[in-house]
Amino acid sequence: MSTEDSGNWFVLCVRTPASDGVILSTASLKQAEQSFTGNELEVLEQAGCTPICDAQGNWIAFKLLAQVVPLSAPLTLQALAPFVPEGTVIVFDNGCLPSITWYFSAKGIQIIAD
Repeated sequence: MSTEDSGNWFVLCVRTPASDGVILSTASLKQAEQSFTGNELEVLEQAGCTPICDAQGNWIAFKLLAQVVPLSAPLTLQALAPFVPEGTVIVFDNGCLPSITWYFSAKGIQIIAD
């Protein structure tokens, strides 16, 4: 799958176990930052995956750069996956290719092209 064929990807839906739409809470992000060195947000943005936050700083969605195809998750996001509620699902779509789903678990992110 090439980016030339795919167009821009967008988040089709986010499903979380608590049904609050929060992918990563501010408290979980602070806990995660204590486990790593460096600025995880900056590294994610360099990989083309920018979290979108609500007024409280919770991550509620992602913005992908045009050249990013979500068939793989950035390594930083995979490292943060254990801090995301298990069972969180993010579905990406671009309107012309099969959608891509990220399933979060304690072991990381499982990626499936539907």
